[in-house]
Order: sequence, then structure tokens, then C-alpha cells
Amino acid sequence: MKSYIYLSFFIIMSFLLGCAKEADRNSLEAQLEFVQTYPVIGDPVDFDVSDECIFVAEDEIGFSIFNRQSSELHLRANEHNMLQIRNVPLVRYNNDFKMLFVVDRTNGHVLYAINVDTLHSSINDYPVKRIIGSAYNVRDIIFETIPDEDTKFKMYLTNFKFDENKNQLMEGIYTYNSTLSNPLNMTPYSVPNSIFKIKSTNNHIFTAMGQRGIVIYDKTNLTEIHQINTPGEARDMIINNNNIYVADRQQGLQIIDITDISNPILLEASARLTNGFASSIDISGRFLALGSGSGGVYLYDISNPTTPILIDHLDEDEIGYVHKILFFSNDLYISSKSHGIVRYQVQ
Repeated sequence: MKSYIYLSFFIIMSFLLGCAKEADRNSLEAQLEFVQTYPVIGDPVDFDVSDECIFVAEDEIGFSIFNRQSSELHLRANEHNMLQIRNVPLVRYNNDFKMLFVVDRTNGHVLYAINVDTLHSSINDYPVKRIIGSAYNVRDIIFETIPDEDTKFKMYLTNFKFDENKNQLMEGIYTYNSTLSNPLNMTPYSVPNSIFKIKSTNNHIFTAMGQRGIVIYDKTNLTEIHQINTPGEARDMIINNNNIYVADRQQGLQIIDITDISNPILLEASARLTNGFASSIDISGRFLALGSGSGGVYLYDISNPTTPILIDHLDEDEIGYVHKILFFSNDLYISSKSHGIVRYQVQ
């Protein structure tokens, strides 16, 4: 009788475990499905997304603004406009204040602030301010709201240089809709290396510094508190709960545990090598996407945060050379040298 009971128990448990494994396997099944492209004509080296628009830095063509849903071109700023914005490596959009910031290399590296409350077909119809006339190698800009303030916001500009021999991180306050000739008041902080990306939390600033890895700063005074060496060159990162996921160029995906911010730990066993050079990374829910240059795009499931599982891959033949990836409204947007801006859904 006992043998029968034990046998029945074993059969039931085996069945349940089998179902659990099948459910786990099925839960990982997802793939990238093509939705649409946006007809750029330059090299889309950078882009940003809003509810309504796609903003694209098209390198030597300038920049463009597309309708996000229809792919219709609203504007392409090039050598025919009054400002002659025609060599753009970076665009960043502040959704709260409806402002687009554009770095242009045409006339000595200029940072422009453009009000895009209303869409126009000519750059000359937009309110434009020339903010900085010496914005050498600005590689990233992030924005933060200021509590109880609706006319100002905070900006961090990475790799800003007043001269060619000084790396700086700029902390600034922008006065919105101001009559000031330069509404951005900046404070420079010297940093030991070029910064590729910057992220912010309540108490800390995180920077991706290439061969120096990830460098963490105390937000109150921007003093360095930690440097975490990664095996490659840290080009981008995303912070998710207690982990930093790093696009580590030749060393693919790396993960740093920051549960104890005073003792960050590089989780070497969690690394995932990729083809090409990992340079862009983003997360949406349980999905992590990694743009890896000639290696294409990798899609991982991070239901277990320190054990990424590869569930789809777009190789170079399918997507071309990838500059940047970005999740928005659960869709994945990809800028490709040969395919332009491409939108995928994770299904």
C-alpha cells in the first residue's frame, strides 16, 4: 500500500515538474517582429522618441523629425535652412518641457535648444536658442525635473570640454521660455576620462567611461565614490533594481551587482559575449535588448536578473550595423546604418 502511495506521489510530482518546466520554457518564447521603418537619408547615428515623434540625428544631413505612428516626415533640417544645422551626432528630447536639444558640429560644436510644442515643416518656424558655442564631443545629455518648479529643469551634459585637454561633466539648470541669451547655467566638474553615457538615481550619478568601466559619483557634490573595472570598454548602461547592465563593447553584456553601493560586484559568471561591439542597451519589463554594431541586436529574457537568456537575435544581414537601440511603449526602436530607424514589437 505504501509503495503504491509513493509511486502515485512520484508520478504526480513528475507531471507537475514537467508542466512547470514547460511553462518556464513557454514563458521565454518571444521574438522581434518588424513593424515599420522611418525614411532617413543620412546615417542615423542617434535618435530619441516621444509619444508623437521620432527625432533622428542624421550625421552630415542634420536632423529630422518623424511622426512616430505613421512614419511621415515632419522636418529635415539641413544646409538649406537659416541655421545651417547639417552635422548632427546627438539629439535629446525633454518630454516634460517639449524641448529638443541638438548638438551640431557645423560651426564649432553648437548646442541648440528647440521648442517643439507645435510641429512645423521648416526649422525657421521653430523657436530656437543657441545655448553653447563650444560643445566639444557632447556624447550624452539627461534631464531631471526640479521639485515644485515648472519653469526650470536640471541637465547633465557628458564629456563637455572647454578645451581639448580637459574632460568635464556639466551640471546645469535650464530656465524654460527665458528671454536670457543663454538660459543654461552650468557648473563644470573634472572627470578622469571621456564619458560615453550617464544615468541618474536619487542619490548617485553613474557614468560609462570606456576603458575605465563604470564610475559612480555622489550626487550631492559629484565626488567619485567608486570605479568598477569591466573587462571591455563600457559604452552604455542601464540600471534595473540592484543591477547595472553594461554594453561593454568587445566584451558584450556585463552585469554589476549594486545591492551594496559601497561594494559593487562584477558578476563575471553572468557575462554574455556577443558578436560585434556592444554599444547600446535598454530594458523593458523582463526584456533586455543589446545593440552590438556589426553583431546586430540581441534580445534577452532577464526574469532571473543575473542569468540573461538569449531568446532572439537580429544579425547584420537582417538589421545592418546597429548604432543604438531604445525601448518605448514596449516597442524596440533600432537605428541602423543601412536600414535607418526600424521599429519592432516583442511578441
